[in-house]
Amino acid sequence: QRQHAAPRPPLVGRAAGLIGHIYDELKDINKQGLIVSTSKAQITELHTALAKEFDELGITLLSQYVSGSKGKILSKISNNEGPHILLCTHHFLIRNHPELTHLQKAIMTKIPMSLPHHQYYSWLKKETDNDFNKLTIPYTSSVLYQVCQNINSQNDTINSLQMLDVRLDKTHWGQDILRYLPENITPN
Repeated sequence: QRQHAAPRPPLVGRAAGLIGHIYDELKDINKQGLIVSTSKAQITELHTALAKEFDELGITLLSQYVSGSKGKILSKISNNEGPHILLCTHHFLIRNHPELTHLQKAIMTKIPMSLPHHQYYSWLKKETDNDFNKLTIPYTSSVLYQVCQNINSQNDTINSLQMLDVRLDKTHWGQDILRYLPENITPN
């Protein structure tokens, strides 16, 4: 039987708010949750802060870089060994297509902003006066769309991907990104 974890010790700053929000959103899952991050450092930080608390609730936190090899993580997910949360980068999600058929909630901590690493883009950067609007925004939209497609193609139970990056709401380029994404993206 699942028990409620003891109150968390107080954390400070943006990390505290992020960790608290993620915990509150995922503490009641009974099948599968997903946290998509943009960096190894953030995955390690989130795992360190949340693994014990979720374990006390009977929820396993399977974290890229922390919980074992790619094969081990994918095997545990497909075997569906009780409630679990996958914590990974967007690259892991897109490249490996983990089985998300029982997904209840999905959270993305930050927009994956970067320039594509391809020779064509390197050449194009030299030819354009605004590589942010002409390269970074379309590339970022494409990555987010792939993440959404990966989630949506496997299940009918989840109705949104919660984005915790305030830049989606607070910037004109964030609004541009949202305009081209599926409607189930909810900025928070």
